[in-house]
Amino acid sequence: DAAFRAEHNITAGADADTASLPACVRSFDAANFDPALVDGLKASGFASPTPIQAQGWPIVQAGRDLVAVAKTGSGKTLAFLLP
Repeated sequence: DAAFRAEHNITAGADADTASLPACVRSFDAANFDPALVDGLKASGFASPTPIQAQGWPIVQAGRDLVAVAKTGSGKTLAFLLP
């Protein structure tokens, strides 16, 4: 996950270390969503989670707070909507 985070410039903020973050999910199947939802995402043409989704979903699903900043079109809406 360290290489993925470095490649996509994912940081944990001033008071945290990226080592404290949950593992990224790199596929929809690994995201712990209902299979019907996963099928719908794939049928809609989404190939895999974006970086904000890959890191954001595990944080939110773990019950932790998340403040995320990313460019327009990065997938933030689905990152916050689905969990």
